[in-house]
Amino acid sequence: MCFIGVPYVLNLYFFPETCITYFQGLLCHKVSEAVFENIRWSNKLFNDHEPWHLCKDPTNDRHVNCLLHVTMETLRVCSILLQPLIPDIAGQVLDRLGVCEGDRLIEHCEVKRESHREKVHPLKLHKKHIMSRIQLMFINNNNHNNKIHV
Repeated sequence: MCFIGVPYVLNLYFFPETCITYFQGLLCHKVSEAVFENIRWSNKLFNDHEPWHLCKDPTNDRHVNCLLHVTMETLRVCSILLQPLIPDIAGQVLDRLGVCEGDRLIEHCEVKRESHREKVHPLKLHKKHIMSRIQLMFINNNNHNNKIHV
């Protein structure tokens, strides 16, 4: 049995309505606060359950699958809600999750349907960073570190 925070999962499906109200009131900062609160919770959930350890035992498969579903669903819903604020990054996250272009509207924040995902693959793997600025900083740091060690 999977013991993942049921109140949070229920909140995940109701908080888009709150975000819609915030958008209508032009309270974009409230939208980002609500979204990132959900992302932080999902990150904590993932870290607390340590799926990298759980997956070593096949009897934990249901638990790991439930954890991955909740994490990916959180990313999907939050990315849809962040599109008006950071469209490029939110779109790249949705691309990597395999969410079809036609399933990225706020009304698609409801309970996940099979149509939300492309049938070909569950996740799109890319070697490119979503945020090129971070990649550039990483390259600059490596070049700087290499010069120090020479």
